[in-house]
Amino acid sequence: MNIKHLFKLKSYEHVEMLIRKHPIFLIGNLVLFIVLAAIPFGVAMLLQQVSPTLLTGSISVPIIAVLGSIYYLAIWLFFFSMVIDYYLDIWVVTNDRLIAVEQQGLFSRTISEMDLWLVQDVSSEIKGISATIFSFGKLSVQSAGEKANFHFENCHGPNSIRQRILALAEEDRKYHVGSVDLKKVGL
Repeated sequence: MNIKHLFKLKSYEHVEMLIRKHPIFLIGNLVLFIVLAAIPFGVAMLLQQVSPTLLTGSISVPIIAVLGSIYYLAIWLFFFSMVIDYYLDIWVVTNDRLIAVEQQGLFSRTISEMDLWLVQDVSSEIKGISATIFSFGKLSVQSAGEKANFHFENCHGPNSIRQRILALAEEDRKYHVGSVDLKKVGL
């Protein structure tokens, strides 16, 4: 799925940044998937040592095949939903607005928008050794409007993203100075 199908850009608008979770979280899920996929082989080897005739019976072979198929389909579904969640949890920063797409399971998503000129504060937070080493953290954007704040967990390079969003918001404010009373919205 192309991300641009989730929202429509205005005629004067162009994408400045696409912000995703750090890839280390996708790699962690991949390692978990590989470990879960290897468990049945370990169990089969253990059962072969304990009871060699158990895996060769006329009733046990179809039962093991069905249970193994169910197990592998389940972990494949969980892995697929994790990849979809990683791919579709995204912030799109344009020269006019901030668009947050949050995937919630396979068939549910929330899309929120915030005008950049309403941005009051952008904060980044990096906590812990692994977050410092791999440069990921939390990014929060506070607006002057009545909409809730935007929060994005585990994004890559939150400090540079914070600076870029603040610069884009300041640039966008130049176009709205004469059209709206900025004191009404708290700027």
